[in-house]
Parts: sequence; C-alpha cells; structure tokens
Amino acid sequence: MKIVAAIRTHVWTDQEDRIMAQLAPVFGDDLCVVFHNRPKGLSVPLPVVDLTDRFLRRHGLRYLDDYGWRCGDYFLYALRLARPQEALDKLSEAGDSTPAGHFLRACAMEQLEQLDAANA
Repeated sequence: MKIVAAIRTHVWTDQEDRIMAQLAPVFGDDLCVVFHNRPKGLSVPLPVVDLTDRFLRRHGLRYLDDYGWRCGDYFLYALRLARPQEALDKLSEAGDSTPAGHFLRACAMEQLEQLDAANA
C-alpha cells in the first residue's frame, strides 16, 4: 500500500508553507496539495490535484456553494482519481462495497481507460 499525504486548501499562504515544511521530510515525493478552485496563475511548490466545479459536474457530485469546506470527501475523490491505479488497489484491499466505493472504482477505471487510450 502506498501512502500519500495531501494538504487540502483553497489558498496558499505562509501557513500552508509551514505545513508543507513539516510534512515534506516525512512524505517527500508523496506529498501533494488538493486545491479547491485554485486561482488562475497560482503556482505552488507541490504537485497539485485540482478540485473544481467542473470536476463536480463531470462526476455527478452535488454542488453546494461551500462544497470545498462542507464536502470533505470530495477532495479524497479528486486525489484518488489523480492516482487511479493506486485507488483501485486500495479499494480492492479494503473490499469497499459502499456506494462511495463503487463510485470511486468506476471513476478510477474510467480514468485508466482514458490513460491507456492516450498512451496507445
């Protein structure tokens, strides 16, 4: 099993820099940020997984004005979909048969099919 640490945020300030500095020695390349509606042109010093309004529409998730704060599981969906093979492996290990597990499995498989087609 691979462990990934993610900073969930909608801003990048000194506080996020401090968190990154504390986590980087432990997680190294396995540290990223899941950004809720990242401002255009904002660059951060970590790999970014974007959680956007488009992501919600594409995956049929409920939109609320404050979904980035209220719907904490959405950032996990985006993170898992950014790493589809790892998501499938983890879901298989856990034997997750919940509706959320089925959703994540279907989305990960869709992502992998798109990646395979792009690589062909």
